[in-house]
Amino acid sequence: MSNSTYIEDEDDYQVKTPRKTREEVRETREIPSWLYDKLDKLGIIPNVVRGNNVGASDYSQHVIQPWAIWQEYDLNPWDADIVKRVLRHKATDTRKMDYEKIIHICQERIRQMEIDIHANE
Repeated sequence: MSNSTYIEDEDDYQVKTPRKTREEVRETREIPSWLYDKLDKLGIIPNVVRGNNVGASDYSQHVIQPWAIWQEYDLNPWDADIVKRVLRHKATDTRKMDYEKIIHICQERIRQMEIDIHANE
């Protein structure tokens, strides 16, 4: 173990505590429990549900799935749908079709926002 140094902590970024060297941490793969819990909730720590996907998309082949981004950024359904379509590669759909769907989603979202703006005038 090395001498005491400053490490990151969820609540206080200047907590002074004994710290292992970078090589020791890498070897044991130890991370703070608060970070493990957050990564687990986001589905980045492997689990049964996020280890596969239903359908033709390839989400489960990646470390970070769209769900994790939706949760971390607290996205509304419109933005979440756009992120999903940007990240996926689906054998049944061309990339061009993904972008056409994104444009269509954006057009509908803008239409709804304009209605809300006019309703509040």
